[in-house]
Amino acid sequence: MVGAAVVAAIGSVTLAFLATSYPVTSVDQVQPAGLRVVSATMVAAGATMATVGGVAAINGSLNGASARTYADVAVKTFLVPLGLAALLIAPTALGGATDADPTLPALLAGVIALPFDLLALAAFPPGEGTHLLSFTALVAATAGALSRALAVAPLPEMLTGERRQRVGRALDRARFWLGYVAVGAAVAVSAALAELVVEQAVLANVLGPAYGPLAAVTNAVALRLVGVAVLLGSLAVWTVGGLLGRAVRTDAGDVAAAVGPFLGGVAVVGLAALAHGVVLEPALGAVAASLPGEFGTAFDRQSALLVETLGSVAVTLALAAGLVGLTAGVAVAVSAAVQGGLLDDRVTGPALAAVGLFVAGGFGPGAGLAPGVVLAGLVGSFLVWDAGEYGVTLAREVGRASSRSTFAHLGGTLAAGAVAAGLTWVVRDLAIGASLGTVPTLRAAFVAVLVGIVLLVAALR
Repeated sequence: MVGAAVVAAIGSVTLAFLATSYPVTSVDQVQPAGLRVVSATMVAAGATMATVGGVAAINGSLNGASARTYADVAVKTFLVPLGLAALLIAPTALGGATDADPTLPALLAGVIALPFDLLALAAFPPGEGTHLLSFTALVAATAGALSRALAVAPLPEMLTGERRQRVGRALDRARFWLGYVAVGAAVAVSAALAELVVEQAVLANVLGPAYGPLAAVTNAVALRLVGVAVLLGSLAVWTVGGLLGRAVRTDAGDVAAAVGPFLGGVAVVGLAALAHGVVLEPALGAVAASLPGEFGTAFDRQSALLVETLGSVAVTLALAAGLVGLTAGVAVAVSAAVQGGLLDDRVTGPALAAVGLFVAGGFGPGAGLAPGVVLAGLVGSFLVWDAGEYGVTLAREVGRASSRSTFAHLGGTLAAGAVAAGLTWVVRDLAIGASLGTVPTLRAAFVAVLVGIVLLVAALR
């Protein structure tokens, strides 16, 4: 819901400004029109940020710990629709579309067949020449899975005495070398990508005498079948051993807390599957209708082709994953800002609201906002920031009796901001149409205002 609200708030403003800014009558108007759209988008983003910070400041629910918790929950919820959307799209992306607008059963059939197709590709490489890419990928996956299987397998626990210690040391050495093999094979995969763009004749000339043995090894079906068998067995041991170990060490309350976010992701998937036929077409049509001229026509054509190729279910699920991912991204960004010291952990809500107001005010001129609104936003950002930090700090040190001191401090901040805004207005009136030597006065005044804002912030600190 948070991601959908953010997209609705910012996207509606962006589409509205796109519709009024384009098409342009000359090439010279392209850059100003684009700047206007970008500025309006940033104003909407800043206003949305300020709203979130203001709501959080009222109930005091946003701080470093809650931001980390929400980010963790949002990321786990995001993984479920993202993973399923990738699985639904992967068969079409790898093998091409078979039906127009495939249904959910057809997409699920492709998902079920995908592992078998990948295993068949790993065991029986098609065509002649080298197959280094699939071979190194198989080696990396097999070595990594076998290392993890040995880590969770209870082999030492089944023995006693000296044999238990000896087997444990042997398993540790095996896992150590398997890790090196997995990393080396993974690095080789990046080099083997050259097979996708370089012809076999060129590879034969470059590799020389090594080409024949390399082709023989990478095409050895018996060797590949052994690798596939070890991979499947290792994955089975890893999965069963990991689940049993986690079940033994975890109580019911921890399981519910760990599974809850993923169940939320399942709910998102179910909602997307139920609503895809009702929501997707009107949403895409509304976006196409909001875009100006040829932009709307091109979007309508490309979106229809995408839905016909991937299926409306897969597209809706991908969009839902994007909305949840946006929520997760916002939560992670706020958490990272708190961890990095950009937002004060004590007053995260007011600080976020102040940043949002400052961003909205800073980009306001490009979006066509009146100078008074811009200056009010800038002064308001400092007022909110100062009120949050100074008020909370003083209340913790003195108590609720500090309200008179807080209002006096805010009065000084408001007076300083009003004076700065008035001076900026005067400079603006003098700068319009004038020049200062070879530098336009408006540009020099803008730099002076920025320097003044920085000095004002330093003084308030």
